[in-house]
Amino acid sequence: MQNLQWMNRMHPQTLSMAVSLGYIGVVFSVLSGTWLNPIGLVAVLLGFAATLGIANDKKIAWYVAVVLSSLGMLAVVAYVLLSRGGALFSVDFLIGIVFPVAYFALLIHPISRSYVSTWFQ
Repeated sequence: MQNLQWMNRMHPQTLSMAVSLGYIGVVFSVLSGTWLNPIGLVAVLLGFAATLGIANDKKIAWYVAVVLSSLGMLAVVAYVLLSRGGALFSVDFLIGIVFPVAYFALLIHPISRSYVSTWFQ
């Protein structure tokens, strides 16, 4: 059995930053109490497993992370639409979406996608 890595120094910078943001997102989710409801608990556990899997070169983990971050982006768009665009003028909202948007962008960046398709199993 191979040893699990928390970070992989051989990953390109975009993927390394995505792994870091993945762990940060899990910590923020736990601290905010997201794990207290069943759906939130599943999301937190999947997010942690996906981030750990990416650090260990697992292609399925990258797909899970992309799906989770896509769902997060859909939630952001739905919130903006339900607020009739008013959320775009809220500083709290804009600060709050920085990490999810950056995480999504780093995961689907062409360098990350190329590395995943070439080196992940």
